[in-house]
Amino acid sequence: MAEKPMLTPVVTGQETAGMVSVTAPMDLQEGYQLQVSVNGQQKNVTVPAGGVKEGQSFQARPVAGASTGGVAAGGVVHNIPQGKWRDNICDCFKFGCCHAMCCLGFCCEPILGGQVMTRMSRDFMGGPGARPSASKTCQIVTGIFIVVAIVQGALRAVQGATNCPYGNQRYNDAGELYIQCPDGTTETPTSTFQIVGLVHAIVGFLFAVYFFFAICRTRAAIRRKYEIKPECCGEAEDCCCTFWCSCCTVQQMARHTNDYSTYDVGCCSGDCCNNRGQQPQVPEIEP
Repeated sequence: MAEKPMLTPVVTGQETAGMVSVTAPMDLQEGYQLQVSVNGQQKNVTVPAGGVKEGQSFQARPVAGASTGGVAAGGVVHNIPQGKWRDNICDCFKFGCCHAMCCLGFCCEPILGGQVMTRMSRDFMGGPGARPSASKTCQIVTGIFIVVAIVQGALRAVQGATNCPYGNQRYNDAGELYIQCPDGTTETPTSTFQIVGLVHAIVGFLFAVYFFFAICRTRAAIRRKYEIKPECCGEAEDCCCTFWCSCCTVQQMARHTNDYSTYDVGCCSGDCCNNRGQQPQVPEIEP
């Protein structure tokens, strides 16, 4: 098993003539705000244009009143960018198609969404909630997801029992519904089949509306906390991104709130399956 990376200590720097000199603790993107300890005081500096490499020294003026929300009492850095997203919404395969975050995002999206909500101290509806250490958000969202999956599976089984098993719904030229059976024969759907199908659709629709609402609120909370301005659609951007590609949106939120290049999470590991989807030693994000 690969050894987990050590958490990054608080960076120290020196201030001369209003400029802070600091050595980058890791590769940092342009615009990233790094919290630096200068003579016992915490100050934020912005990484200059072009970014910096690990070990590279640079100078920058302190940013007044800004915070990454990234340094916890234990003296470790979250490395969460301020002012813009860590990467693009379509960077789902940034760490490979078999990465834990990617697999959850495409196969069990509500679980990853619940983990992001927990990191951000949100409740299961995406509103303000308990701190991650006391939060049950991920369990609740996962529980709802599992119950919906079981109910829909049971409804499909009932449908299969009322007509030929594994039949597919089709419409003829007149717009009438019929069942195409695996052996090539056709059947007229019973009233039970149609009622159960309607209930199945309603359950799926209600869950989709709930999850859409929760993710929109959570994404908006992330943008507010890290002062990320919308790039299109104004304040409706959160809803637009969630509506058109919720799995990509949730994964972008997950990558922003956890630096996987430093604090990676193995697929099928305990870290992948805990409430936050993070290494346990990574400190909580301050609400």
